[in-house]
Amino acid sequence: RVVEHLRETHGETIIRETMIEEGYPDATARALAAREWRVVLLARREERLRARRQLLRHPGGAQRDGQTIEQSESLPTVDEVIARYEKAMGGAAAIKAVNTRVMKGTLDVVGLSRGGRFEIYAVAPNKMLSVMDAHPIGNMKMGYDGRTGWELAERGVRRINGAELESLQRDGDFYYQLNLKQNYKKVSLLGKSSIGYREVYVLELQPRWLSPAKSTRGRAEARAGDSSTEKLYLDAETYFPVRMNSLRMVSVPGGGWSTAQPSGSRGRSGRPAARAAMQIEVPLEIYFDDWRPVDGIQYPFRISQSSRLGQSAANVSFSFTVKERRHNVPVDSRMFEVPVR
Repeated sequence: RVVEHLRETHGETIIRETMIEEGYPDATARALAAREWRVVLLARREERLRARRQLLRHPGGAQRDGQTIEQSESLPTVDEVIARYEKAMGGAAAIKAVNTRVMKGTLDVVGLSRGGRFEIYAVAPNKMLSVMDAHPIGNMKMGYDGRTGWELAERGVRRINGAELESLQRDGDFYYQLNLKQNYKKVSLLGKSSIGYREVYVLELQPRWLSPAKSTRGRAEARAGDSSTEKLYLDAETYFPVRMNSLRMVSVPGGGWSTAQPSGSRGRSGRPAARAAMQIEVPLEIYFDDWRPVDGIQYPFRISQSSRLGQSAANVSFSFTVKERRHNVPVDSRMFEVPVR
């Protein structure tokens, strides 16, 4: 208990000292650091409870969570699996009949807040805007206009580049169901596995940007195969995606909180300016549930996503519930442009 108390106090102290370095008054830094550290502690508690529930489900036995991958001569080829996946999603004719897509729903930050909102707008072939508004992340927008990626948060506008931009470009592919092999350097069928009660095929996806020299941290906590790749788990009966173990490159401050200007400088608003950022590799685990057809195309209406920023960090989990999906509705193309702020 003493060790855990020291860890928790030290963590809050680091946050407070970092914010003071950024120019926040001491009282403000103390209040914000306490709030942010409560977020970390609650997420850690949720992670421990999840681990205990998993242990109770599988006491002393093999876990059916995709770790064990079996290979046999009766496996289909990777091209056959991809073809069945595309057909299960609705087929090329139905997918290509759509040129705009709007999705809206609610967002819960697991263990922290409920009732947030999210919206996603997309226009073929590759324009995308996502909006999230929930405690404690606040209001955040991320967009791609076909050439430039950007993020808008409380601290201002940030241009997205490098490997992080390549991840955003894949997300912005309007016809992603049909372009699995085009969006990755290599797609392989590892074999068959189990997640819960479902048998799944495991596809290994190698991002184009990934190389051993580019990683700034330990690789994603992959379940099997090469940990430097992503994995897509497809239901062996329906060919609907069950889970995605993905990698995302994200920008974090090089010792500060945001990006762009030299340390110690301030923006026009008088608030601390952003520091030079570095890109790190963050593993995401995404589950897809409640599949329903919309204009002949299958979509998940419940999506849960968890991520971890470091080996010792707690998971941060989001739960998305889709309330509305619409196709071929008017979408103002100006919303994808980089905001002026």
